[in-house]
Amino acid sequence: MLLLLALLLAGVALYFDQEVPVALLSADTCYKMDLRPQPTWFTRAQWNQDESAFLLLEPTLANILQYSTARFGTKLIASSRATSERIVKFQVIPSGLILETSEDEIVWLDSSWNELRRQTLTGTENHALGIYRSSLDWYYYEGIFFSFGFIETPDGSWRSGLAAVRKQNKSFDILDEVPWESPARLFYQFGFNYLTATSTAVYFLNLSAGPKITEIALSGADDFVVRKLDAFPGGYETLPVLPTEMNRAAARAVYSTIENSKMIIGLFASESMLFLLERERSSDGATEWRLITINPTTDRIEAVQRLPTKAPHLVVVPGSRYWVLFEKGHVEDFGKQSTDNAILVPSAWIYSSTLEAHSGACG
Repeated sequence: MLLLLALLLAGVALYFDQEVPVALLSADTCYKMDLRPQPTWFTRAQWNQDESAFLLLEPTLANILQYSTARFGTKLIASSRATSERIVKFQVIPSGLILETSEDEIVWLDSSWNELRRQTLTGTENHALGIYRSSLDWYYYEGIFFSFGFIETPDGSWRSGLAAVRKQNKSFDILDEVPWESPARLFYQFGFNYLTATSTAVYFLNLSAGPKITEIALSGADDFVVRKLDAFPGGYETLPVLPTEMNRAAARAVYSTIENSKMIIGLFASESMLFLLERERSSDGATEWRLITINPTTDRIEAVQRLPTKAPHLVVVPGSRYWVLFEKGHVEDFGKQSTDNAILVPSAWIYSSTLEAHSGACG
């Protein structure tokens, strides 16, 4: 069996400055907490269904950890270290969890983490477009996997872009494209969150298009309405120049380039709004983090707010009551990066654009 889903207790509590479940936390107070045990390398995390705990994936260890805000501590909810397959991505859905393994299989779990079924995204064929060969990232929405990856065309050439892969794996459509020769293609390998969705549409950050946010709305069972949003901050016409060697040995140099660059490293959705996560090195050598709010309905930037952290790297998790900001250290080597703290920021501060007025409360 691929997954050992026995809900193993790690035996270590999650420590808050005030140790109470999230349900009892004040909705207008910022909390900073220590993560114990510290997770290893990770780039993504999500709240669980009722936002009583958050899940994060340690791809180098092939673990999914659940950090609860209650006193009972941390759970190892999925591990594949004993097998040749490894967990490389997950998504929380209302009915359970979707995992992706290193063998390009999608594994569906129910709310008790029992395996239901499997399918694959890669190998899907469209006679006119070619074969969907590789997926770097995906988002499951309304029975469709919206996946950024690589397509081998009928003439043997390659394309990269956002595809809609049907759950039944009958075919796929290309909805947006990142030119194969574009340096933007490399930035989708870092695990940054560039795919998200509201209740009405899927959104993809195309780094090669200026950049631009692409909106994909469903029209009936089989059609898509695709449009490019105009709303985007200026100054991103060119991307940082990455080292020529993109391998494990070059991890420190690659991430050092990112640390010294001004760039967008995340696209998120919450309620009906979109949020861009922007990083920039300040004159004192620290990192300034900003959250840029975009209203996709009016296609306008609504707010730009500075986040209450100077961490070298950040993983952000939106939520209905709290957003979580994981403060991460410098990348010392591939798979070696500390995560000292997590900050819980009341969502109301973000939605009302009053975050900076309360930033002193976050320590």
